[in-house]
Amino acid sequence: MSLAEDLSVPLVSIVLPTHNGSRYLRESIDSCLRQTHRNLELVIVNDGSTDETEEIALSYRDPRLVYAKHHPNAGLPRSLNVGFALAKGEYLTWTSDDNYYADEAIEVMLWELQQREPRVQFVYCDYDLIDAEGHTTRTRHVGTPASVRRKNGVGPCFLYTRHAARTVGAYNPQLALAEDYEYWLRIFFRFGISPVHHVLYGYRIHQESLSSTQGEERVRRVDARVRRSALRQTPTPRRLWEQTVGSPTLAVHLIKMRDRLMRRPAASEEPRQI
Repeated sequence: MSLAEDLSVPLVSIVLPTHNGSRYLRESIDSCLRQTHRNLELVIVNDGSTDETEEIALSYRDPRLVYAKHHPNAGLPRSLNVGFALAKGEYLTWTSDDNYYADEAIEVMLWELQQREPRVQFVYCDYDLIDAEGHTTRTRHVGTPASVRRKNGVGPCFLYTRHAARTVGAYNPQLALAEDYEYWLRIFFRFGISPVHHVLYGYRIHQESLSSTQGEERVRRVDARVRRSALRQTPTPRRLWEQTVGSPTLAVHLIKMRDRLMRRPAASEEPRQI
């Protein structure tokens, strides 16, 4: 029986969108294919590149690699949606063409996710900041789940279930530069998320990186807009009850009962009629 046929070993899909990222692409691909969790597929989406991206991607003969190309450049959110439409894994993640995984990253994240309570459908990990030459300059420790409401504290290394992806839908093409943060918030408001405090990723800071070329201030502005929008959509107590019991009428009834119970006098007080 092949690894892909062994149902006890979940298939993990990694989507790697790239636009003119040939400088570090091979390092990124290699880090995906040498994962200690072997049952994975790597979906490379060439987003209208004009450099050597296609030659590098097609030079691999690993059957776990899937290659897709669209032209012209459509942007990161649409590239992610193309990649995940092709992905077959029960667990999903994506990476960038200038970053890399530690060899055990997928194995550790998968194990951690499977150990969590069923409500948790998303885990995220600590990571190193690296320079253009690959030297570690700093280690970042990801924030608590609650902190995600205030800032994008998830970071670039994460794993989530197909169930979560089906529930929250596709990445939003209208929110380039904050498509990830907005997606994490959607998952956060529907499921549990959980940090994993292992350093499993190298996040490269260099002049050609997306955050550098688009400007950190612009990224912060988009993040702030996403955060304000998400907080306006935070489920009210009534909506949370509706999601729990599955009926708006029953939710209203239960809330009224709760409020009446909370207004009951202490034993020493004169009872009131309700």
